[in-house]
Amino acid sequence: MEYQEIMSEFEYMGVDCYYDTLELSVLGHYLPSSLTSLKNCVNYIQDEENFSKSNYDSEVYAITKALEDSEQLQADLNSIQDWCQIWLLKLNLLKCKVMRVGHSSIASEYVLWDNDSGEFVQLPEVDHEKDLGVWISSNLKPPLHCCKAAASAMKVLSMIRRSFVNISEDLFTFLYKTYVRPLLEYCSAIWSPYLAKDIDVLEKVQMRATRLIRGIGNLSYGQRLKSLGMYTLFSRRQRGDLIEVFKILNGFYNVKPNEFFTPAVSTNTRGHHMKLFKPHSRLNVRSNFFTQRVINLWNNLPKEIVSTNTVASFKAKLDKCWDSTGHGHEQRLTA
Repeated sequence: MEYQEIMSEFEYMGVDCYYDTLELSVLGHYLPSSLTSLKNCVNYIQDEENFSKSNYDSEVYAITKALEDSEQLQADLNSIQDWCQIWLLKLNLLKCKVMRVGHSSIASEYVLWDNDSGEFVQLPEVDHEKDLGVWISSNLKPPLHCCKAAASAMKVLSMIRRSFVNISEDLFTFLYKTYVRPLLEYCSAIWSPYLAKDIDVLEKVQMRATRLIRGIGNLSYGQRLKSLGMYTLFSRRQRGDLIEVFKILNGFYNVKPNEFFTPAVSTNTRGHHMKLFKPHSRLNVRSNFFTQRVINLWNNLPKEIVSTNTVASFKAKLDKCWDSTGHGHEQRLTA
């Protein structure tokens, strides 16, 4: 492994986002020990709560509403660069960028020292950046990622169409679920679209894909989905959100449920006992965030679904309920 990313996409939410990548070609087999020492980088930053890390990616975020905030942010960048020099890691300045999220952050310039030129280099400002496979825009809206994901899926779908003349339902199910649909659903809980135009961009890929099947290509989109036992992508994203809520509330993740949701306090005895409170949201971006958009769906679930003990049982009962009501096969587009 000649090159490896240790620190990438330093993201400053609200804020200024700083992205960087380290070149580790000189480390060779010492790479594992260097990854372990990454935790020491936190000690160089003043506010450790604004620094999150994994083996290959680290994010730093800071609210910059005053000049002092920008100065502290620049000081943190200098500290990170000092840490890199101690560990003999070279920053790739071509991948160091600034992203501003929100309207309240002040316009400040950030620089890093370039050892090759012997002078400070101003970091360029960008409106979007790819972080762990997801395209993040400065306005936090998902249209860019939706278009990128649809384009990637269409390329794979075109290759399948050129490679196979007659596609049966079984063959299509294998090819589509293995090579196409994962591109349309990767990390969908983060970027799930809420505008009809963005939803349709993704749905059209699945619509076109189901037309390739021999014998059912002339049916409507909803009928094709029923024949295949599949849901619309929009319904699958809703299903994925509900599964995540079930895992969070029932302790399947090592997280605190109260950090995501607040139990509903109500004297209404209708529905189940695990209803959640939905706070008011002023912006569309916030109201369509995962912890907001899923609450109505979760609160409307029948008691027998919410009261299950395992994820497999929750999925089975949810699918059975949706199949009986036709929820998952609702047609948004005309075939």
